[in-house]
Parts: sequence; structure tokens; C-alpha cells
Amino acid sequence: MASIRKTAIGVAAVVVTAVGATGMVSAGADTARPAPAAQQSSTKGNAASQAVAGNPYTPKEVCGSGYYVVKDKGGIGGKAKRPVFFPNKATVWGYVYLMYNDSTGKNCVATIKTEKVGKKTYMFAALRVKGKSWKADDGTYKYYAGPVKKKAAGKCVKYRGFIDLGGGFYATGGREKWGNCG
Repeated sequence: MASIRKTAIGVAAVVVTAVGATGMVSAGADTARPAPAAQQSSTKGNAASQAVAGNPYTPKEVCGSGYYVVKDKGGIGGKAKRPVFFPNKATVWGYVYLMYNDSTGKNCVATIKTEKVGKKTYMFAALRVKGKSWKADDGTYKYYAGPVKKKAAGKCVKYRGFIDLGGGFYATGGREKWGNCG
């Protein structure tokens, strides 16, 4: 399975050599997760506070207080919400979000499933700040991968999300070129 993961990560534009050199930072499959949106009150009207289709978790719950989805011309609705596609781009398996916290100057990335929700699958969320190496959270999760946080005030970033569909198939998405510089 490790060779499949490295190949998939390479396809997802996370440089395999960088991943091998630095290792992936993983919270582990048994890490405690916050209570789902269905069990918490949240502010309606804010995309970061609304549960993703079929998934009880929101990007705001994953990243924490003070984070919001940033603007991104290539994202859905002008926000840094990008689909995690099967390679034929016909099926969306989730979304990868880039968020920012003004008070800490940190970006946060979360990959949230819309398919196979509640079923453990290998997935990751990854963030790279220009001039730095990739940082990722990977593991076998039921709902989401992340949060991945890095200080990025005034710097450009790339971010990726990945969901293993099984049988050698995967879904991937995110920002492949440097952007969200701010």
C-alpha cells in the first residue's frame, strides 16, 4: 500500500521526494476529532460554517476558531474551495479548503469527503508555503483529513487534497500553481 500512496501523492502534485525526505505529518487515524456540525450550533450563511454535503463536519470545525475560507479566483464561488475529483472530473469525492486566520497569520488546509462519508479511506490534506516544504496530514479517516496549518502571511501557497477510492483509483484536487499570495 505504501507504493500506491507514494504514486498517488506524486500524481496529486505533492513532490514524492519532498514527502520521502521530510515525511508526512500525520495526526493518525485514532486522533480525537471535534463533534460534528450536527451536534454543534454554527453560524448560517458562512460557507466555512456549513456542513459539506453528507458530511457532518465543516472546514471551520476542522481548522478552528478564527479561520475563514479565503478568496481564490479558481475556486468554487470565488473561494478557496476546490473539488477533489476522480481523474475524469465527472465525480466529486470531496472538497479541499484553504483557510486563513488573520490573528495568527496561518493558513489551514482541510480535505472533507462528500462520498464514502463515514467509511474509513486513506486521504490527505497538504499545504506548501513558497520557499518551504510540503506539510501534510495523511491517514485512514471517515470524514476529513487535516487540519494542516502553516504560517504564510505575505507568502504564496499551494494546497492539495486526496482521497483513495480503492482498487488503484483516487480523487485529487487543489491549487497546483503558486497563488493566494497575501
